[in-house]
Amino acid sequence: MKPLLILRLAGELFIKSEWTRKTFEKKLVENIKISLKNNSIAFQRIEKGRGRIFVHASEQELKKAVPVLQNVFGLNDLSLAVQSQFLDFDSLISVSFDFFKPLIKKNKSFAVQTSRTGNHSFKSIDINKKLGELIQKEFSLEVNLENPEQIVEIEIIDKRLFLIKESLPCIQGFPVGTAPPAALLLEGNENDLLSGLLMLSKGSKIFPIFNDKTKIPKNHLTPLEKFNNFNSFSPTSFSELKQLAEKEKLKAIALSDSKLKEENFLQELLVIKPLDFLPERKFLQLRELVFSLKKQS
Repeated sequence: MKPLLILRLAGELFIKSEWTRKTFEKKLVENIKISLKNNSIAFQRIEKGRGRIFVHASEQELKKAVPVLQNVFGLNDLSLAVQSQFLDFDSLISVSFDFFKPLIKKNKSFAVQTSRTGNHSFKSIDINKKLGELIQKEFSLEVNLENPEQIVEIEIIDKRLFLIKESLPCIQGFPVGTAPPAALLLEGNENDLLSGLLMLSKGSKIFPIFNDKTKIPKNHLTPLEKFNNFNSFSPTSFSELKQLAEKEKLKAIALSDSKLKEENFLQELLVIKPLDFLPERKFLQLRELVFSLKKQS
């Protein structure tokens, strides 16, 4: 059995046309590679599938990669898994049961969940039923399909069998670099982080700028680096905005202060105020996330 990570694409990518989605997937794979390399995580190869990206590496490296890739925009969730093969239904059940047997927690309800792609002589429900019967007989556990305390999770793609150890959520959003790049005017407060995070989630690569009269705390943007493929930010003086816009082909400038007047900026840049019209619930969720990031950094 070969260890790997299964990365599932964020739902936002599936609303795009096929050509656009492929372009976004290409950028997403590029961002994944950059994030892994910036954290000195070795991998053997990265493989693209329909709605999936597979990262092949040693088990030790994959465990290190999990918290890194959870913060890459464009991913919905990920799973630590092993890849195997099967000849028929009976061998599939046998391989799966042998794998999950030492992982089953006693005295906790369970459910078997199978997703399947390809042509097979059996259905997903057949796997759920047969494997569930073996687990129930072996451990005398309660089956709970609505709210199980543990999930036995299987994915099948043609003749490839993926047995999943653990599944975790990711940040979703669009891959950074799939939307036009933008400047981010810093005000020196937490709204900078909120605005920057929103712009990154929409796929824009951001270039921080600051007014010489504004005091910017040291390492102000460090909490955002994990969402920027672990690349650091180099703020530029506002006086150099025109040169920066030309060099990086900026299309917009994002403001964290909604009171600033739009006419104070280059006419060719679209002025965006990410925090305006943001629902209060979403705003509070982002504030909580930023607060936890600041504590970690």
